[in-house]
Amino acid sequence: MLNSWREETETIGSLPAYAARRFGNAEGLLFQGKRYSFSEIDAEVDLAARALMAAGVAAGDHVALWLNNSDDWVFILYAVTKIGAVLVPINTRFRTHDLEYVLRQSDSAMLITHDTSGPIDYLAMVREVVALPDTGDTVSDPAFPKLRKVVIRGDSASGIASWESLKAGASAVSVEELAERSAAVAPKDTALIMYTSGTTGFPKGAMHSHIGIRNVEERAYRMAMTPSDAIMGYLPLFHMFGFSEAAMMSLVTGARQIITETYDPAECLDLIETERATIIHGFEAHIKT
Repeated sequence: MLNSWREETETIGSLPAYAARRFGNAEGLLFQGKRYSFSEIDAEVDLAARALMAAGVAAGDHVALWLNNSDDWVFILYAVTKIGAVLVPINTRFRTHDLEYVLRQSDSAMLITHDTSGPIDYLAMVREVVALPDTGDTVSDPAFPKLRKVVIRGDSASGIASWESLKAGASAVSVEELAERSAAVAPKDTALIMYTSGTTGFPKGAMHSHIGIRNVEERAYRMAMTPSDAIMGYLPLFHMFGFSEAAMMSLVTGARQIITETYDPAECLDLIETERATIIHGFEAHIKT
């Protein structure tokens, strides 16, 4: 498996197509009752990638993602990296102060977030930080000179586009244009900026290239993971642990990923039993809960 993987894919954004070729109609993702095959994941990623290109995301642009775990989180991750842009995951526990810092320090051109999630009003926090336009959805805020658009996973609102409306514009970009953009992405290019919690001061942005997928594959190889495995993915995808060991490990190995929006012990135990999860990652706090 090790050699064939290296021959077929060298960038994070190429993993969905690799998994679709290798694992096809086998189930690859479960989220809130919705099941996706590896081929369907690949199709969703391509749709999202074309939508981002149509919305003006260029190679090298930084796209901030402030979402809880979801199927869209996975699709957007691979879509952003497929078109040569850089994903900037943001901790969903951050509030206005940290959001303002990360958006400015990362030079993000687009922010994708919730309108609300549970009791948390993400859109209200965005409005507190960013001067959104009264008409249209093009941001022009001197405090964030690179930021051009805010997109929400919910209904459109004043000054903001919805993720669904963005996807509706994907047809403006052809499959051939996407393939050309994807082919230009190199393994050494920056793929992610992961913000650490840090021990002092503001979070620190750690830059990761596409080469990191080799580490994921080699760990999977040493763990002898196969398509018969199922990964219980309750760790937050904005963290490198959850991101690499579920979202990436699944497509490399053909193992199913079972994603929950947040960590709920009862929900996770039920899914572990009913979905026959074979791989469970976590910290001591998860095990003791």
